[in-house]
Amino acid sequence: KNVVFSNNTSTEGGAVANYRGTITYQNVTFTGNSSKNNGGAVFNELTTVIFTDTEFTNNSTEEKGGAVHNYDTTATYTRVNFTNNHAGYSGAGMFSYEGNLYVTDATFVGNTADLLGGGIANYLLTESSFTRVLVKDNSAPWLGGGMYNDSVSPLITEVSFEGNYASKGGAMYNELSKPVLKTVTFADNSAMFSGAGIFGYSSQINLANVTMTGNTS
Repeated sequence: KNVVFSNNTSTEGGAVANYRGTITYQNVTFTGNSSKNNGGAVFNELTTVIFTDTEFTNNSTEEKGGAVHNYDTTATYTRVNFTNNHAGYSGAGMFSYEGNLYVTDATFVGNTADLLGGGIANYLLTESSFTRVLVKDNSAPWLGGGMYNDSVSPLITEVSFEGNYASKGGAMYNELSKPVLKTVTFADNSAMFSGAGIFGYSSQINLANVTMTGNTS
């Protein structure tokens, strides 16, 4: 609680690596941390983690999870901001593989990945939800500038995707996924080839009260 992690470097989890157990972070700032492998600021594995009122800014990794990498973890993020983080592969803001993920009242702004999932990358999650989240000005040169989903069924409610970019799926790319979108806005996103707002490959996408405006591909 009330901690700043700044300019730390490690092979995995630049500032913190959590393995098993239950860990809670409140009013914490992670800034300028880096890792060679995964989790520029934080790496979570087989853990239950809770982040509240937390800032992730200017963290980076050469691989996955510029700010955070969740592996087979139950992770809850409430009132968190991911800003200007970078990943050499995917999930510049957050990368999650297996486990459960719950994100509420959050922002993902200005994050960049060198391949896919500029803001967020989700793989094989059992449960996942994003509620009242802003995903803005994130980018990836290949797939899913704002969010990349692979074999997941996220519930996405009251979320705004604005100004994100990728070659396919400027705001959101889905592969073998079944996202449910309720009260979601896609505005001014762009894609070089297709799907400026949403791109789906072998996916089932459920839309309710969704607005798309000013997206270009």
